[in-house]
Amino acid sequence: MKGMEKRLGKGLASLITSTRKDEVVMIDINRIQRSVFQPRRYFDEESLKELAESIKSKGLIEPVIVRLGKDGNYELICGERRLRACKIAGINKLPAIIKDISDEEAFEIALIENIQREDLTPLELAMAFEKLSKMGYTHDKIAKKIGKSRSYVTNTMRILNLPDEVKNLIESGKISLGHAKVLCSIKDENKIRELAKDIVEKKLNVRQVEEEFRKFRNSVRARNRDDLVDDAVLSSIKKRAEEFFPFADVKVKSGKDFFELSIKIKKENLEKLISALSNTKK
Repeated sequence: MKGMEKRLGKGLASLITSTRKDEVVMIDINRIQRSVFQPRRYFDEESLKELAESIKSKGLIEPVIVRLGKDGNYELICGERRLRACKIAGINKLPAIIKDISDEEAFEIALIENIQREDLTPLELAMAFEKLSKMGYTHDKIAKKIGKSRSYVTNTMRILNLPDEVKNLIESGKISLGHAKVLCSIKDENKIRELAKDIVEKKLNVRQVEEEFRKFRNSVRARNRDDLVDDAVLSSIKKRAEEFFPFADVKVKSGKDFFELSIKIKKENLEKLISALSNTKK
């Protein structure tokens, strides 16, 4: 496995090339099943139809990669788009190369193939990284395997924290990875939804979204500065109240248009409270 790990960053060919010539066999298309390790979930129907027409006229030039399944059928490792197009084209048998590989290797190969061909949506990519993470991979290890930076992996996985309706827009291709990374920087879910809607309806580019985020961040910081002033006022009120009522538990809080002061005392300190209140009248 160490040798394989070194080859991952070099591309798909280094993963599936054998030391001897692989034999291409014809397999009944109904015996080839979709892999549970396939990270890709979205396939463009029009693009599949175009590929199906090409396969009808020219045949399938590149064999798919499979491995023997537990039920005697075959599990697809590489080439799901080709397999789907062949089914549309009405092809019954297709050329395939059978590989003897582990679950881990099968997932790695499927992931690398889709990344190299840029077939994965940002959401599919994030889900694939999450799956590798659950398999025990660190972000650094994932980055080395796909030839990307650790920050690329980390930032892409943050997409999974976005609201579901925003993730749906990402998966459908209406929001790009660049857009998604800006949205991931926002903690306010309502603002995320608002900006996501603007991206789709107003056709905002990434730079425009970054500018909207900058304006929003500055407004939040301004509100926070106002909150700091309020905190200082509350602290001052609490301190003065504690000077008047040192025997009491004093609490101060603020609402939109009010401050609330509460004093909690033990029964034995009731006389002290009456005395303190009497002194304030003088």
